[in-house]
Amino acid sequence: MILIYTPKITSRAKYAFNLVFRDIYGIKFELTCDKESYLAHAGAKLTYSNQPFTDELFIQSKGLLFETGIIDQDISVFNWKDTKAFFSVGPKSALPFDIFSASFFLASRYEEYLPHIRDVYDRFDAQASLAYSYNFLHQPVVNKWALHLKEALLLKYPQLVFPAKKYRFISSIDVDNAYAYLEKGFIRTLGGFLKSLSTFDMKGFKERLKVLTGAEKDPYDTYEFQLELQKSTIWNTCIFCCWAIMV
Repeated sequence: MILIYTPKITSRAKYAFNLVFRDIYGIKFELTCDKESYLAHAGAKLTYSNQPFTDELFIQSKGLLFETGIIDQDISVFNWKDTKAFFSVGPKSALPFDIFSASFFLASRYEEYLPHIRDVYDRFDAQASLAYSYNFLHQPVVNKWALHLKEALLLKYPQLVFPAKKYRFISSIDVDNAYAYLEKGFIRTLGGFLKSLSTFDMKGFKERLKVLTGAEKDPYDTYEFQLELQKSTIWNTCIFCCWAIMV
């Protein structure tokens, strides 16, 4: 178990520490804002504040986890280790940035609550994101950061035990419409033919007719391909997924 001191226990702080210590590490932790009990603690501990107390592991706070409301953040992204980081802090901190504020910012999708231009489907466009702008959209940056924090924790407290994790890969495919022309019933099929004729869509009319007579395969029937693709790539995908979240 690791004791974490923070000057204020907020919902955001709970979210960020649960994400790193419970969900990624799988270890027990406790938050406290009681300075006396924290200093008296003899085991592993971490200070998340503006200044460290003694020689415990210290992560300097940038302040996002203690704020209320959604406001535009002043973010400067920089290269760090094998990835990117932001919310830089002072030299006393074990990491050169506030990992907990940065993790909260990304995992909560904070920027999507700020004013932005939505796409044609009324969604936040990934190209408007910080991760896309600085080329780390496809990196598991929070997990990479957690890995480096774990190294710092073990260096300071080698008695800490991080449980081994087992991963299971489950492939799922979202199918909204199983077939384009098959299994539609008489009324819907007739309606489809009539619609093609009324809009002079002869290509669609002919395609529907060929599928229904067995001359062509339904264009939505890609299930054999998907099964073969899964068989040929499942191990590569599984290995990638495990690497992406391994700490």
